[in-house]
Amino acid sequence: MSKQPQFDNRFWLLRIRYSLARVSSWRYCLPISLSLAAGLLLISIGYGQTTPNPQPTGTLADAATNQVAVATLGTQSADSLEELSELEQAAFQAAVDKAARCVVQIETFGGREKVDGELVADGPTTGTIVGEDGWIISSLFNFRQQPGSILVALPDGSRAAARIVARDHSRELALLKVESNSRLPMPASALGERVTVGQWAIALGKTFDSNAVSQSVGIISAMGRAYGKAIQTDAKVSPVNYGGPLIDLAGRVIGILAPISTGGIMEGDSSQIYDSGIGFAVPFEDVLARLKRLQAGEDIHAGKLGVVTRQQNELSGPVRVVGATPGSPAAKSGVRSGDLIVAAGNVQVELLAHLRHALGPVDAGQAFRFTVRRGGVKLDLEATLAKTIPIYETRYLGLRADVDNGGARITYVEPSSPATKAGLQIGWVVTKCSEEKVASPRELRTHIAIAELDVPVKLVVKTDTESAKVVSLNVATWPANIPVGDQPSKPIDPNVTTQVLTLPLGDFPNKAAALVPSTASMAASGLLVVSPEPGEVDQPKFTGFWESFAKDRGWIVAYFSSANAKRWSLEESQLIGRVIGKLENSYRIDPSRTAVAGLGAGGQLALVGARLQMDKIAGVMTLAARLEGLNWREPNSPLQSLKFLFAGNDSVVEACDRLRKLGYPATPLPAPELNPGKLESLPIEQIKNWLIGLDRI
Repeated sequence: MSKQPQFDNRFWLLRIRYSLARVSSWRYCLPISLSLAAGLLLISIGYGQTTPNPQPTGTLADAATNQVAVATLGTQSADSLEELSELEQAAFQAAVDKAARCVVQIETFGGREKVDGELVADGPTTGTIVGEDGWIISSLFNFRQQPGSILVALPDGSRAAARIVARDHSRELALLKVESNSRLPMPASALGERVTVGQWAIALGKTFDSNAVSQSVGIISAMGRAYGKAIQTDAKVSPVNYGGPLIDLAGRVIGILAPISTGGIMEGDSSQIYDSGIGFAVPFEDVLARLKRLQAGEDIHAGKLGVVTRQQNELSGPVRVVGATPGSPAAKSGVRSGDLIVAAGNVQVELLAHLRHALGPVDAGQAFRFTVRRGGVKLDLEATLAKTIPIYETRYLGLRADVDNGGARITYVEPSSPATKAGLQIGWVVTKCSEEKVASPRELRTHIAIAELDVPVKLVVKTDTESAKVVSLNVATWPANIPVGDQPSKPIDPNVTTQVLTLPLGDFPNKAAALVPSTASMAASGLLVVSPEPGEVDQPKFTGFWESFAKDRGWIVAYFSSANAKRWSLEESQLIGRVIGKLENSYRIDPSRTAVAGLGAGGQLALVGARLQMDKIAGVMTLAARLEGLNWREPNSPLQSLKFLFAGNDSVVEACDRLRKLGYPATPLPAPELNPGKLESLPIEQIKNWLIGLDRI
């Protein structure tokens, strides 16, 4: 452990301010700090004593215990605060000076401009020395592609060529090797030190200047972020210092700054989190723990389990298993439908978030142990996590169903579907699927979602003439074509009426309204949320366009307008969830018949909003939207599978191809004549048929 720097007794004011920062951010502690300063002033007047320089420990309790050490400041003038500021700056600079020689500038030249459809960086970036013989860790920000050449500005002023040895895709890091004739300086490590929320932290970079480090001071604001893989800081973290170290006041490395992926869907957004006032650093101990693997040329990937849980909301619990993604480590571990996951790694699992946090730090190829409760007995299971899980394609039987006492009553069977080929008929009631009870269409959909394509599924059905019958059939993958419109399961009621409701959106100034059929108060409704072109919405025209669909099919159709008449903002994507939530409070909304649609510029907003609401919607539709920058990254998975319909110019075909590679059902509808500002130009019959087919099983 490095020796703490020595200061005179005035250093204790800095330590007290540091202690307050550990409780919270300094700006939130101003009232506390003023009260404490007043108290210390009284102490200093009352005692006026001194003590030799004690070693500060940096906690509020320690500061209180050593109040006598502050008493020497009683005779100080009003310049004490200025002196405190100078001492503070001196402490920061001492820490920076200690670590600066271990930070290097890396220049990249050439290489691809895009990787997987995303723009990649070119030019200077920052690295941190992790090996005296030329090992340097950096961020993946500049190394997603293979640059034509890499040069590193070494601490002695020379430049050396470097090569990429391996990448840690889970933590957004890259390991480089340079050949140097001299030993490189190694940074001091905070390994073994207790890193706590509120302590000072300094982010360093060398992107701008190879001879000087940029520095940003903040605090550690959270631990265990990005599913247990990152430390969070409010120090400025951006492409300026990606790959540089986050250090403490002793100049020791706490972590390596990295643009931990936020899972965005449009080009260029993966590093934009630095605009939100928080940044991430990979704990240095995690980097060093994987250093030998990286030095051996092994790429590291996030480990994937593939378990499918009943609830998808992270704050839901308990974590009940409904199955496993076909071909996944979970499927091979022996986990069964109905199992309750109660522990994972070394932590208890009560919420889905606990399971995801337990999985986060574990790499592909490593063992993952978890405990399930099955029939009152606890069982320990183990799976070797995988780099990738076989691409999941949405399953399809080709029928629709309603709730029936004790099962799911078939209301429609599609021609040429697996259901038709197996002889299933309207009116039959499915009571079991693969020996599991089926009490509703939702449960049948869940069982079909995890079925193997090449393993027959056995359905137990009640027919008109038999109390029970077993039907065996193979599921298929979801068809790409728009279904032909079927008849409603119930006769259309000519007395159905509609009303237009204004939807309050809280702190958002946007206007929103919903066209609601009178049937919505009696039965579950479908829901379509529309984000139109920016500007005012012609409400009578909008509701008139959708009125027959709302009446005949029992769908609620809602919209919200932009706050700015010329453009949408990214924050407004939250309005999709806000609108769904408002309507859920008043009506029973069927998630299997809930969709988001975007017209023109509202198309990208619809895609972003849909990504945030995957557990509440079944489909996304864009009409005449620009899709050239579409970069949806999340692979398809059971129970969070979206269906896509893209109508517009030739870009819709390429966009659908990208999504199909991830396993999603995506249907292109070439229609270059579409005008998003004119509802009458929309292919309404095809749109309606696509919406009606969302809840097929």
